Parts: sequence; C-alpha cells; structure tokens
Amino acid sequence: MFDGLCLRTLVLSGTQLRRLPLGFFRSSAATCDVLKVDRNSLIEVPAELGRLRALRTFCCDAQRPRLRSLPASTLAQLAQLEVLSFADNRVTDIGWLPAAVPQLRVLLCRRNRLARLPDDLASLDRLHALDVSHNRLREIPASLSALVGRLSRLEFFNSTLRPAHLRRADSAALGAHLALESRLRLRRRPRRRPSTESVPDTAAADEPPPPPRPPARRSAVERDIWQDRRSTS
Repeated sequence: MFDGLCLRTLVLSGTQLRRLPLGFFRSSAATCDVLKVDRNSLIEVPAELGRLRALRTFCCDAQRPRLRSLPASTLAQLAQLEVLSFADNRVTDIGWLPAAVPQLRVLLCRRNRLARLPDDLASLDRLHALDVSHNRLREIPASLSALVGRLSRLEFFNSTLRPAHLRRADSAALGAHLALESRLRLRRRPRRRPSTESVPDTAAADEPPPPPRPPARRSAVERDIWQDRRSTS
C-alpha cells in the first residue's frame, strides 16, 4: 500500500491497526518527519521505526491494549526526534529516556503508570514542554528544579504526590519547593573529616621504642618470660 511513496507526514489515528505497514518504512525512511499512530491496537512499537532517520514527531497515544514499555534501543536511533507522545498507556519506566533521546523538546506521557522520574531528566537541555500528570508519582526529584524553571509548559498533577499541597500548585511554586529541597539536601551531606594521618616525626623515629606494657593478668610462667624480655632489652 505504501511502497514507492516518499511521505513526509503519515497520520493513521484511530484506524484499528495492530501492526504498521512495512512498506512505509522502506519507502519513507529518509523523508518522514511526522508519524501519528494514536488510538490504535499496536501490540508494541516496532523496531522498524528506527529506520525513520528524519522523524521529528512520534505519537502513539492510547493504544488498546495499552503499551507497557517503549523500545529504548529503537528510539535511540532517531537522532532528529523532538516530540515524543505516548499518553494514556501503561508505561512504568522512562529511566532510559534522557540518554536515548537527549534532543527532545516535547515529552508527553500523562496517564501512564510512572512511579518516579529519572534524576537526569534535567539533562534534556532542549526540553520546553513536559506532561507527567495523572501517573503514580510520589515526588518530583529535587534535581529537576533547574528543569522546572526553564520549561514553558509543565503539567505534573498526581493524586499520589507528596507533600499534598503540591498537587494543586503551579510550576512556580513547584520550582521554589524543589530549589529549597535541593539546598536542604546539600546541607545534610556529611562533611569530610580532615585526615588523621600525621606527619612522621623524624626525631621520634631515632629513639628506641618503649617496651610493651605487660597485660594486666598473667600466669607465673608468663610473668617470668615477661621479666626475661625486659632484662634483655
């Protein structure tokens, strides 16, 4: 169906697809920069997606049955990918994401099952829009305070978020809270104690070492041996 077609944009939303047509990946590998396959029945994101080297936008929202994971090695091949959306699925882990797609500008992953965000999410220095709302997040890491401050759009409401007042806070209040948490954690870090190693005293090294002290309790035989050692020293 797609053989011979060099497409730049392909929208297959709500078409009940279970698999993406292989002919499309062969003919549009160098041209397609937008692929939307939301509201379908994809079992998984195919490895062939990695062939689309010009892809900038990929959307796979609301699959039925819902996606439980995304292929890190496949997405890592998409060096031009800037917009990634996999909302309304059941993905539980994105710890691999910052290293796989460091050039992301928009990340939309609301309504999944994320329990935590990776600390290095702040390394996505081009990211300006982030939606992690309606997941299972208990906290926003303090390491993300700088990221929160530079985002132009942030959605983070989670019913499980602690402290509870952050659930209805805006991004400015969240940023202030994370900055405070970051400063407090720095203060809690144990300070390094100075080295206990002393500089060797050369004068003391020339003096003979003092005789060892006898133990408090010894048998008569041990006392005799001890006295013999002292007399010969």
